[in-house]
Amino acid sequence: MTDQEIVDCLEEEGIERTENSEEAIYILRNGQMISGMYYDGSTRTEDHLCIELCFDTIDRYTDGFWGIVHEQLGVVRVVPETQKLLIMENQELTPEQEEQMKQNFDSYSIEEYVHQPEHDYERC
Repeated sequence: MTDQEIVDCLEEEGIERTENSEEAIYILRNGQMISGMYYDGSTRTEDHLCIELCFDTIDRYTDGFWGIVHEQLGVVRVVPETQKLLIMENQELTPEQEEQMKQNFDSYSIEEYVHQPEHDYERC
């Protein structure tokens, strides 16, 4: 799935892109950020699970869900509450992601929190 397809899928459900790093919950491969939709300025109205909208054959209950998300979509999860950037073990970041992380998330720590999927699943 391309970054544009991810954006189209999420925007179809009302989830927006953002240029405000304080609102971001994902960094796409092209450096664009997906908003957590902070309408009231302090509370996120969308959580990271919104990304399951991009899949037809798996959901949050699928074994290894987050590894599949990272492998298929190449996203970086942004967790503002803990100031962490979550990636898959050995995930290759794009230059655009690295630049976005350097410019806007320099104080965040990077954590490899999931392994690459080890099972068969239908690709999106």
